[in-house]
Amino acid sequence: MVEGVLPADQYTDMLASLTADHRGISRCYYFDVPFEETLVRHATKPGMEAVYEEHLREWWSYMDLLPGGVEEILGTRFSAEEHARQILHAVGLERDPTGQEEQAEPAETAKEGPRNAPLHS
Repeated sequence: MVEGVLPADQYTDMLASLTADHRGISRCYYFDVPFEETLVRHATKPGMEAVYEEHLREWWSYMDLLPGGVEEILGTRFSAEEHARQILHAVGLERDPTGQEEQAEPAETAKEGPRNAPLHS
């Protein structure tokens, strides 16, 4: 699992290599949450005290999606914990006990395609 603020212009090739080399299920998600919610969720991570709001403001870019429409877009309908359970369920690591799997919203410019579609820059 790779998690973080990963600008598409810098990380598309790396993520494409990781998904191509991975033999298991590969999924890409984009959390479409306001910056203020990003700050709240960031504060819950252990060891993140040294990463300040100013850093996050520099890194954060709204709707910075990977090419090819490979990401599932998750909004604010569910909490971070509920999204984590849904993702674990999607990759076969945990059953979704809520039974409330959120339907991903396709990006306006992205075409729907296979979830394991290759990424290209």
